[in-house]
Amino acid sequence: MLAAAAVGLRPDAFAAGLARVLWGGAAYLGTIAAGVVPGVALGAAFLTSRRLSERGDSVALAGLGLGPMACWRSLWPLWAGLSGLVLLLAFAGEPPAWRAVHQLKGAPEAAAVAWARLQAGEVRVLPQGGALVAHDGRLRFATGDGQWRGSFAAAAARPEGGDWGWTFGSAQLRHKDGSEWRARRVRLRPDPQWLASYRAPPRSPWAERPARLISERCGPEQSAEGCQRAALVLHRRLCLAALVPAVACIGWLLGWSVRREGRRSAGGREAAVLGVAVGLYALLKLGEKMVALELVPGALGAWLPALPVAFLVWWAVRRAGAAGR
Repeated sequence: MLAAAAVGLRPDAFAAGLARVLWGGAAYLGTIAAGVVPGVALGAAFLTSRRLSERGDSVALAGLGLGPMACWRSLWPLWAGLSGLVLLLAFAGEPPAWRAVHQLKGAPEAAAVAWARLQAGEVRVLPQGGALVAHDGRLRFATGDGQWRGSFAAAAARPEGGDWGWTFGSAQLRHKDGSEWRARRVRLRPDPQWLASYRAPPRSPWAERPARLISERCGPEQSAEGCQRAALVLHRRLCLAALVPAVACIGWLLGWSVRREGRRSAGGREAAVLGVAVGLYALLKLGEKMVALELVPGALGAWLPALPVAFLVWWAVRRAGAAGR
């Protein structure tokens, strides 16, 4: 649980206390529950089918004229139930789980750790581009537009009394035109809009309710960070539900056999199942990356794994039919 929290919440969140981290870790597990179900269906179908083959039940069923596809279709209530479970977890469970994780990430205690991490030498990206880093007792920065860069005496940093901000000691500033500025003291005070954004918990389409995702419309002024990501989330959840019976079919056919096989053949089938699971995860992540880079629309990126999975189903059905003749 703590490992899941460390990955999903980042070390900042641990400043909020162990109890909140455990709650956030449980919420983080809720964000991945729907994505785990297709893998469970794949593994369960493979193990069940292989067990039938090892016991010789597949041979008896073949003698009755029941092939692997007929047996797989007889379990349609199970595959439909797992698909329904994916929809329930994705549309009813994931949004509140993501909101709980975001609330913990945006907690004041977590934000307070940022300064300590900065002093430890970690680069912090500025909201409008550029970066800050503390090293050798000085705080160095560079703006994203390249107009300014400089350094402050980080040891003198302290919060302002009335307004939120920091006051630093001697400063050295250099403009893009080469001119240098020196000051005995520099006061940094973010504007109210940026401050509100900084203090607010993170937001993403994964935490939005289904109605909000469905109502999101793409316009010429919106990018992949808006409507396309919302389309990705909506169609990803539908795609996961559709993948359950497909990957279950692949696992079932890979485990089915009507003749005795050695351990090497069984091991090859297990490796194939593992390859399907890893490949499916890689395709899901590839779709996310392509949408983030605005290479494909959100819906297309979400359904990217569907075509390879459909091809695998076709191949497995043909292979099972050839083996049965």
